[in-house]
Amino acid sequence: SEMEVNAPVLATFTYHGHLYSFNNFYDRNNIDIGNKKISDLINKLICNVNHRIQTGTYCQISSDFAKQLVIHHAEKKALAFLMDKGVHNVIINVNMRMCIDCHQLFCSVSKHNMTNTIKCIDPHCTHIFKQGKCSCNMS
Repeated sequence: SEMEVNAPVLATFTYHGHLYSFNNFYDRNNIDIGNKKISDLINKLICNVNHRIQTGTYCQISSDFAKQLVIHHAEKKALAFLMDKGVHNVIINVNMRMCIDCHQLFCSVSKHNMTNTIKCIDPHCTHIFKQGKCSCNMS
């Protein structure tokens, strides 16, 4: 079935037997997770792996606004949450194709966390990130 144009992008995963879900929207309340802000976790993860945010597909808007859109992608939120929890075998399902920036971040995280296997399943591909590479060869 085709997804509606305005349908939210969702990243879902299971942690300790509970299903979690993040969306692409910026939350002014900045989602509190156990006294940690999800945007702080994302920023920490990006900083730890020296990732530079790619905003090329948003060239018609200001770069600061584009960065805010890209940094709040659902799969980034899910990855930051799981890395903060020390999960080694990450599996995230997302209902839309990963953007290039998310893909590059996942590669960087897997390169810096050599013992981790990170799997992101989107409607077009199952990406398996290990030691800085992805099984789809897009990296």
